[in-house]
Amino acid sequence: MYVVNSPETMEKVLYKVKPNGIADVWLRNNERVVPATEENQESYEADEIFCQVNSAVISKDEIAADFDFWFSVLSQIPDFDANELGIEARRAAKMSEVSAECESTIISGIDVTLGDEVQHFSLTVHDQINLFGKQAQISAGAEKCEYHNDGNPCKFYTADEMKTIIEAAMSHVSMQQTYCNSMYDWIKSCRYASEIEAIHYGDDIPEEYQSVVLKEYLKEKE
Repeated sequence: MYVVNSPETMEKVLYKVKPNGIADVWLRNNERVVPATEENQESYEADEIFCQVNSAVISKDEIAADFDFWFSVLSQIPDFDANELGIEARRAAKMSEVSAECESTIISGIDVTLGDEVQHFSLTVHDQINLFGKQAQISAGAEKCEYHNDGNPCKFYTADEMKTIIEAAMSHVSMQQTYCNSMYDWIKSCRYASEIEAIHYGDDIPEEYQSVVLKEYLKEKE
């Protein structure tokens, strides 16, 4: 970041497209008046950041509409690729982040109360497939099933206990996937990169982006 001086007030966003389609961009912030002296007339100075973007993807208007976000990120991370601050780049990155968080939350598993004991069960893809197998065993009439909670060897669970585990697992997976899909809709609706950046997995999703199924899940949790 540099301090620049001008005899006139400066544009906050100076955007010049070169023949190769790359736009040189100067962001000016915190403009202030430099009082006149005996040697110099009154002038203006501002903090300036220079970056380059693909003009076919990111317009001057987009940068100007989300100026504070752009200036903040580029002032904190000078070598950051400014193209990654474009709304579509942030949208794609946030969708990927949310997907990974959803998967991690599912895998982290569930606590299930069986009798007077709380047991934890991870839910990797392998675990989920295994539980579906146990569901088939119970449907076929099995009175007990071998399974294990985290960190312990296999033991027998009664059919009722196994049903409790399976139902809790299926509810957890469905809830997270439903929540994730509604979060996608929220992210898709954002008009500014700064809005997208402020979204994090686990946030309360505005009602207008909640699916009918998510609304039902949330009612059940009340």
